[in-house]
Amino acid sequence: MRGVIIFAYIFIILFLLYSIYKKEIIALFIRKQEFKCKNCVKCCKLYVELNPKDIKRIKKAGYKEDYFVGTRKKGKVLKIINGYCVFLSVNGGKSKCKIYSHRPNVCRRFPNVKIFSMKSYDPRCDAFTLPKFLP
Repeated sequence: MRGVIIFAYIFIILFLLYSIYKKEIIALFIRKQEFKCKNCVKCCKLYVELNPKDIKRIKKAGYKEDYFVGTRKKGKVLKIINGYCVFLSVNGGKSKCKIYSHRPNVCRRFPNVKIFSMKSYDPRCDAFTLPKFLP
């Protein structure tokens, strides 16, 4: 009986850890895969805080402050329309970024992330195949 209770506690603890660190755990499983962009536009759904260099780079591309909203502690944020970045352009079923060569650092780095000080990938990106045992 005591063994069953201990097993139940271990199961509950592991379940809680998985629910808290799900993204990080999945990222560790896909970190050895090769990244090849599939134009899934998941990166265009990111919340993008702009630093002063990002703002300067976007203005250099000819866009005004109309594309930024609010002020946060670190700066402004890219405007989102219908859940996607204001700079996402869809034409004939093909998607592309209007400011690709001037895009913010968050966009440049995606899907690269650091998980527990290890280089990995963001599992939200469709370029990776998740192991079958992970939902």
